[in-house]
Amino acid sequence: MYWRNKLFFTLVIYFTGFATAIYVLVPEDAQAMEVREKTLGTVYSEKKFNSQAFAQKTSNGLHKFISFAEDKASEVKRRVKAKLAEGQGDSD
Repeated sequence: MYWRNKLFFTLVIYFTGFATAIYVLVPEDAQAMEVREKTLGTVYSEKKFNSQAFAQKTSNGLHKFISFAEDKASEVKRRVKAKLAEGQGDSD
């Protein structure tokens, strides 16, 4: 009996995801797009989306994150070496 419940639940989730994908991928008509632009603003408009600016902003954020991570990694490395040296000095 357990496997039937599990199968039913899996099928419901699968078809719900499939229906959501169809809903998202169906193109909008012009009137719906105008209403959305008026309510949400032009930020969400596909016509006015600047992919180059988005890519540049994302790239800058990633580079900033990577440099921050490298700095923190070198700081951790320095602290670990200091603790190891301190621990070796105590055991002598």
